[in-house]
Amino acid sequence: MSDYNKMTFEQKSVVKKRSKVWKKLNRDKNNIIRRRYYAKYRSREKLRSVNWTKANPLKAKERDLLYRYNITLEEKEKILVEQNGVCAVCKRPQSDFKKALSVDHDHSTHLIRGLLCWHCNAMLPTRKNLEQLFINLLEYIKNPPAIKVLGERKANPVRRRSFGRKKNVT
Repeated sequence: MSDYNKMTFEQKSVVKKRSKVWKKLNRDKNNIIRRRYYAKYRSREKLRSVNWTKANPLKAKERDLLYRYNITLEEKEKILVEQNGVCAVCKRPQSDFKKALSVDHDHSTHLIRGLLCWHCNAMLPTRKNLEQLFINLLEYIKNPPAIKVLGERKANPVRRRSFGRKKNVT
């Protein structure tokens, strides 16, 4: 390795090309070598990864978006502009939330649908039949089954208790 540091830029690029070709031709051997190295220096490699992520937050976010959703930061920004900077479901602006809007995608087709706040994204089930679920929900709200059985009976209004709150005593 000390010889590598003494090489010129051209010499280093030749070594890198050769290394790349060898790794491609010897993928299994290379994987074994990499696994052994990582097992031996796991804590150091994890620390290096964490430090790199802290030092390069935009690059880390870009890498994560590409890996998970196959989109770039610019494409995510375009989607946000298309949504007028708000959650696609509840229409609240991104500034209302601590975290950035999440990329929502269909888990069965992997189709990216838009950007949602954490609450709306958690509300959407990861089911294939999402449209039918909302049709059923709308039918339930319009025609509740309890009305067929009980008629239009209202529940008793219940006052909420204030557990643990102390009243101001003057």
